[in-house]
Amino acid sequence: MGPGLPIIIDVAGWCLARVPPGVDWIANRILALGLQCLDAGRPSLLNVLQAHFPERDHHWHGRMHRAHLQRRVSGILDLIRALWGTPDCVMRRVSVINWPQLVTFRQQGVPVILLAGHFIGLPMGARALAERIPLQVVARMFRHPGFHRSLARLARRSGGGIIDGGNGRALYRSLQRGETVLILADYGMAGDARRVAMGMVLRLANRTGAMVLPLHCKHHGRCYALHVGAPLSLIHISE
Repeated sequence: MGPGLPIIIDVAGWCLARVPPGVDWIANRILALGLQCLDAGRPSLLNVLQAHFPERDHHWHGRMHRAHLQRRVSGILDLIRALWGTPDCVMRRVSVINWPQLVTFRQQGVPVILLAGHFIGLPMGARALAERIPLQVVARMFRHPGFHRSLARLARRSGGGIIDGGNGRALYRSLQRGETVLILADYGMAGDARRVAMGMVLRLANRTGAMVLPLHCKHHGRCYALHVGAPLSLIHISE
């Protein structure tokens, strides 16, 4: 990757994050329509809808497919806003509920593991939370240098940072220092992936004395509400 590409990505992200709401709505529909055209003729969600809902007509399948793609595009645009948007823009669109308890744990020197799944509002929610408290973001998805720098800048908003998801020692040391760590563990999923993720969280919590709190995100139109849940018991985590 050339040395200028991260700068180009930053400039493009900064510009897209400041697109007015009306233009944003139009861009969403155009991009979703483009994705729908690219999906034509190959296995996609449309095929799944047709297989599971054969009684529905072609227009219904098309509407559901288009709505799904629009939601995906909205998630991408919200990721851009989270990485490059202004604090005021993020604060207007995201309310964070029960976050003061994280401040209390930090003042007491108690490490915290925040568990979150891959819900669409997570980047905006993480940005809003990072504006309030020092947050260590465990990242596996954004190892590309162009995104890594922006994600690290997001995590540093209030004195936090970024930890590579493959660096278990760094994660362990962060919790030993009493820091608050956000992990994408997909705790709502079943199967081997869930057991592996939960096993890792259980070991970290046991070895560091960390409190484990779930994050939930609710979508309200163009806005989000990020809920910081009550501490989970280790027995509940291991189930």
